[in-house]
Amino acid sequence: VRPSRLIILGWGPDRPQLESLIQDLGLEQDAALLGYIDNPYAYMARASLFVLSSAWEGLPTVLIEAMAIGVPVISTDCESGPREILNQGCYGRLTPVGDSGSIAEAILDQLSHKPQPVDPAWLDQFKTAASVQQYLNLLRRNEVSVN
Repeated sequence: VRPSRLIILGWGPDRPQLESLIQDLGLEQDAALLGYIDNPYAYMARASLFVLSSAWEGLPTVLIEAMAIGVPVISTDCESGPREILNQGCYGRLTPVGDSGSIAEAILDQLSHKPQPVDPAWLDQFKTAASVQQYLNLLRRNEVSVN
């Protein structure tokens, strides 16, 4: 057993069930549902680990933010983002969607090992300038194909 504290930021429709589960399991001192936070970076920077357990995503920017802050990342391997952002799992552990056992195993494993640093050059592709350039390239490509 590892002493740990779970902090969940944000909101969702399952909050009442999560609060009930925390109470039923007697984890009031070990888990906190803080809701929406204007600036989550102070929490992220102090975290030993960031876990994204989504069933689906568009662009999970929060993974990029956690990596940029230097927090080790675990994510479900849902469509649209985590695999690409984590470079096929090189910069964070990927687990199957809905497999809580795999997530728990990945958490325990990561907490017992030194995190692998993310190559800063890898993160450059997610900066504003790179994103703007990609949009401009896409627009130019579409402009050429229309003419």
